[in-house]
Amino acid sequence: MARKILFETALTEIKDSDIEGIGILREDERGNVYKWVENKCATAMVVGGACAYPATDGSASPAKFGRRISAQAAAELSADCFAGVAMAAIAASGASTSKYGWIQVEGIHTAASVLLISSTVAGVIGDRLIPASASLNLDRLVTSVASAGALGTTKVNVAVLMQTVDSASALTATKVAVMLRCL
Repeated sequence: MARKILFETALTEIKDSDIEGIGILREDERGNVYKWVENKCATAMVVGGACAYPATDGSASPAKFGRRISAQAAAELSADCFAGVAMAAIAASGASTSKYGWIQVEGIHTAASVLLISSTVAGVIGDRLIPASASLNLDRLVTSVASAGALGTTKVNVAVLMQTVDSASALTATKVAVMLRCL
């Protein structure tokens, strides 16, 4: 299979057209993997913010092909829809316009936005994280949604906390290092 090795955009660039090819993967010298995506959501993605594949977006398998990303909703968290972490502020798309950019899907991201639900429980290295409902932050897998118990340990697309988050910072969105596994 042929691999694309030359790219027209930097990892932090946003475009109004699909110049890289939706779903194309890009690997850097450290082994981190990025995906070129389309934001079809009315919500802008933020740098370091979590994003998800829409539960329904009109394509046969959005999670497989990575055609579109969106802000998270509870329905999207019940499926394995965590897409990755935005590399730039991918603007919201309008009714007739689309915005494109890179998200990181594998490897270590040093400034992911993490917001832990409980201010009495510190985040520890190894905590599994997924997008928090109705926010662009990552949260513990077990506290992110009301039915988190049903998600159990079978969740495939996750981030793993790579540094501690003290209990005093838990209720404030904090930029921390995470290991992403969203391919």
